[in-house]
Amino acid sequence: MKDAGIDSLGMHLEAVTERVRMRIMPGKAQVSVERYFRAFDASVRVFGRGQVSTYILAGLGDTKEEFFVSAASR
Repeated sequence: MKDAGIDSLGMHLEAVTERVRMRIMPGKAQVSVERYFRAFDASVRVFGRGQVSTYILAGLGDTKEEFFVSAASR
C-alpha cells in the first residue's frame, strides 16, 4: 500500500472485548484484538508515527473499565 502511494492508514477496532466484538461483528471478531495491535505496530513502522489510526466506539457494550484496561495493557 505504501508503494501505491498511501500515506496514512486506518484500521478500526470498534470494540475492545470479545463478547461485544462477537455480538456486533462476528466475522471481524475472528481477528483478535492482539492481532490488531501487532498490525498497528507493523503499520507504524511502515507509515510512521501519527499516520496509523483506529477508533473505538462507546456505547456498544464495552464498559468504561474495559476501555481503560485495554488501553493500559498496550
